[in-house]
Amino acid sequence: MKLLPNYFKRIGWIAFVASFILTSINNWDETRNSFWEGWYNGVDKVMPENVLIQKPYEYLIVSGWHWIFDITAVVAVLLVCFAADKNEDELMSKLRLESVAIATIIWTAVFLLIHAITPDLNINISILSLLPILTYLIVFGIKKQSIYL
Repeated sequence: MKLLPNYFKRIGWIAFVASFILTSINNWDETRNSFWEGWYNGVDKVMPENVLIQKPYEYLIVSGWHWIFDITAVVAVLLVCFAADKNEDELMSKLRLESVAIATIIWTAVFLLIHAITPDLNINISILSLLPILTYLIVFGIKKQSIYL
């Protein structure tokens, strides 16, 4: 299997962290408002004035374009996954294949369990694609560390 050069790992991690930060900034107000709605049990009350925070990050918020940050996160993690290690050999290829199999089995079981418990749950598609990929990276990292110890 042909992999990307090693420097794509750094590019992928930088893009992932940047998109994670920008997504968090974009969702800050929505999360804060949801907290206050839950705090007041859905009663129509206005948030206290001392809770309202000035928004120095307002220029980073792109209304309606939050999906771009989600796609950037998924693509960035894929860059990390498909970047070759400095010492790529047949053993690393075997570890990659085993890690993909483990991550697929884990998340297939988790998704089926979640769907069985709450069939009407609305989950963001970027979360559905990001969690298995991150699980693959974690499993691959653990397997790689166990080989070199």
